[in-house]
Amino acid sequence: MRRPRHSFRAACGAAVVGGAALLAGCDGSPPAPVVLDSDGEAFVPVDALEPQQLTGAWSSPGGRCAEPDFTIAEDESSAERGLAVRAEFNGWTRTGRLRLEAGPDIRFVDPERILPVSLQAGGLLIDAPSDGLAVLGSRNIFEGGVTFMKCAPQADAAPTGGAE
Repeated sequence: MRRPRHSFRAACGAAVVGGAALLAGCDGSPPAPVVLDSDGEAFVPVDALEPQQLTGAWSSPGGRCAEPDFTIAEDESSAERGLAVRAEFNGWTRTGRLRLEAGPDIRFVDPERILPVSLQAGGLLIDAPSDGLAVLGSRNIFEGGVTFMKCAPQADAAPTGGAE
């Protein structure tokens, strides 16, 4: 298996004024690098469990960002607010909650399943529930869990799932 290539996008646009090059449109911080896997899929490394880094489409390595395993989005429709996880979970289109405090975990209800999450290798490691196997998107999750990678923004236009 080949190692991923790193592709950095320009943080600033260049403008030429009177023969001198000026930098325009700098926001002060360069964007996160895009990592291309061996199949050419574009992923963005995640280094913190923060809402702004977690929202978007997620796929397992070898998966396709055009058909992500799950999506994470801000959820302002519930009283709790926070992050909603939309996915095929154990064969059903479901919406769960990503809780970042004291845990962190993804919770699905009816029946209740709690999937512990953590950061690993620039991705989100999702462990199996305490009662055994789970299927999230296209992946079986059991001992050791599965690390999912965040799809680059241009690749995460395809919605996954819907309402419970």
